[in-house]
Parts: sequence; C-alpha cells; structure tokens
Amino acid sequence: MRKLIGILPVLVILVLVKVDSRNHHHHRIMGPKSTDYSNCPAIDELHNLEPPEIADDEPPVPKPAFCTVIPEDYCKYTTSPHAYKLHLDERLSWTEANERCKEENGKLVVIENGAQYDIVRFMGRYYLGRGIIHFHIGFKRESAEYPWVTINGHRLPFVKWAAGEPNNYGVGEHCGAYMAVYNKTNGFNDVACRQRFYFMCEIKVEPKCE
Repeated sequence: MRKLIGILPVLVILVLVKVDSRNHHHHRIMGPKSTDYSNCPAIDELHNLEPPEIADDEPPVPKPAFCTVIPEDYCKYTTSPHAYKLHLDERLSWTEANERCKEENGKLVVIENGAQYDIVRFMGRYYLGRGIIHFHIGFKRESAEYPWVTINGHRLPFVKWAAGEPNNYGVGEHCGAYMAVYNKTNGFNDVACRQRFYFMCEIKVEPKCE
C-alpha cells in the first residue's frame, strides 16, 4: 500500500502531460495550413508572373483578422493567389460540385489568366493521364441566348476553348468544364449541367496567411 501511495503523484503528472499534449496538437490542426506543398506536383511550364513587390513608400498589406484554413490536399503555386484541388473521389453534377467546393470554404475554379490556366491544364494532365477526361470548372450560362459568365456573375476573364467547342450539343450544354485530352489540345468545354464529372475547387489564400 505504501508503494502505491508513493507512485500516485507520478501517475497524476503523466496524465496531465498527456492531456496537455493532446490539446496542443488539436490547436495546431485548426490553424492555417503551413506552406509545405511538397506533395503537390511540380509545374515547370508556368508563366513567370510573380506578384508585384510593394514599393518602399507604400504601407505593408495588413494581416487579415482571420486566415482561411486550407485543407492539406490543396496545392498552392507562386503564380496564383489560390490553392487548388482536383477532386477525383467522386463525379457530381455542376451544381453539386460547386456546393461541395463551398463546403471546403472554396468554389469551382475560375481561370482568370494564362498562369492559372497553366495550373489547371497541368493538374488535369498530371492526375488524369491518358484518355479524354472532363472536370467541372466555374462558369455557366442561363441558356444559349445568354453569355458565359463565371460563378461570380462576371464575363469570362480568360477563354481558351478546346477544338470544336462550344457546340451546345444535344439538348443544350450550359455549364462549364475543362476537357483534358491526352497529347492533344485541351481547353474549356460546354457540357450539360446534369452531367456528372470530376471537379476542381479553389480557395483564396491571403498573402499574409501563407
């Protein structure tokens, strides 16, 4: 009995240290994602479009009050302020895909310039390999009489249609996708909104959150 009483303080200290360690680990998981994107594919064909440096007489960009948590399976490149994920775990309709992106604090990817197009094109070819594969991206139109707009309601800032597209095939194709064709011209494609494809999400990364 005396031996048991003697080791009780030691046991209590070990339990408290273990509980504190668990709490500390949980806190780190909820913070912003680190800048280690070593698991993402390396892209060698990107345009050299680094963001402009702040002049000496300009005030620094203030740190946001809240930094969005970027899931670990998203990829970030220096030529874009967004992090990207190509969802290959399920095929969804265009609307379902956009809702899934929102659940991850993101949206379907909107390609704004050539640098971002390079990222989308490369990730499509890197992950999908051979064959003809589509994945939803963030643009659509109300009908054939309306212009194509992004999910934000703006005209497309960058357009690169695949060969022969858009063609409004069949009963009507009013949602946007990216067509990845092995060893051929890739690009935007119009698809029926109900068609179930893979999809790519993007999340905006504030500069001071990286």
